[in-house]
Amino acid sequence: MNTSLSSSRGTRSVARRARTRLFVALAASASVALIGTTALPTSAATNAFAKDDNPSLAELQTQRAAVQQKAAGKASQVNTLKASDAQVSSALSALNTNVNAQQDRLEEAERAVAQARADQAAAEAAQSAKQSELDALTAQMKESAVDAYVSMGSANNISVGTDDINDTVNKRTLMSVRANEDIGLVEKFRSVQEDLEIQRGAATAANTRATAGAEQVEGRLNELNKAYAEQQAFAAKVEERLNSALAEADSLAATDAQLSSSITSKQAEIAKAVAAQRAADSARAAQRASQSKPAVSGGGGSASSGGSSRGGGSNGGGGGGGGTPPNITGSG
Repeated sequence: MNTSLSSSRGTRSVARRARTRLFVALAASASVALIGTTALPTSAATNAFAKDDNPSLAELQTQRAAVQQKAAGKASQVNTLKASDAQVSSALSALNTNVNAQQDRLEEAERAVAQARADQAAAEAAQSAKQSELDALTAQMKESAVDAYVSMGSANNISVGTDDINDTVNKRTLMSVRANEDIGLVEKFRSVQEDLEIQRGAATAANTRATAGAEQVEGRLNELNKAYAEQQAFAAKVEERLNSALAEADSLAATDAQLSSSITSKQAEIAKAVAAQRAADSARAAQRASQSKPAVSGGGGSASSGGSSRGGGSNGGGGGGGGTPPNITGSG
């Protein structure tokens, strides 16, 4: 009798536990059914994916970029026609540095977007795997719930006697094992459900980072284009400065050639005048030399002629009676 009561109480206890596990399994199945229609809430830790890993480093990089942009802006205002060569070289260096910095910042933003896209793809793949695992657990839990319901119905009809006591013990053991398996399925279901929630949050955060990164890439591309335009505009001014300097050099060379030709012509004229002066001096010297020599043949004849004249006159005077004309000079 006591054995019969104990067996009856054990049977009712097993039945109650089976009902409890069945209700748990049905509740879990209902929650699984809601997964496909209701979005899981995003945990607070999900928002941490969108935060910067190192804000201080980002601030320093932003400040450096601002300084480089300001230096490039000042450099673009340099008057290339009036500035010194050192100032022009410094301005070119500042503009080139700014272009390189903007290029680096653009590439950094593009790498961040690529990483965010990769993280999103990985999270979505993990999410798909967890969803498949969750679907398999859901089907397994439904099957276990049906088995538990059938077993519970048969457990209520168990009659305890000396003939079927072993069969009853075996059924109780089997129901206990199945109940433990159901509990394990529920716990695993909850664990996979949490993992699925984490992967969904990670995918959402990665998508947010990728979207923000794409906007940042666009902004940095505009900054790079602006820096490149400033560099090209200043380079055009420098080229204008070089062309002006070359034109001035060519002009000076032409002027120098003209001055050289004028100097040569003047020197030729001066040399010609000097030669003429020297020729005139030589002529005058020769003339003076010729004038300074004594006159011999022409002077003697005159004196002799005069003496004879005077002698003749005298003689003529003496011989006037001889009939010689007074105005004819004698030969003799």
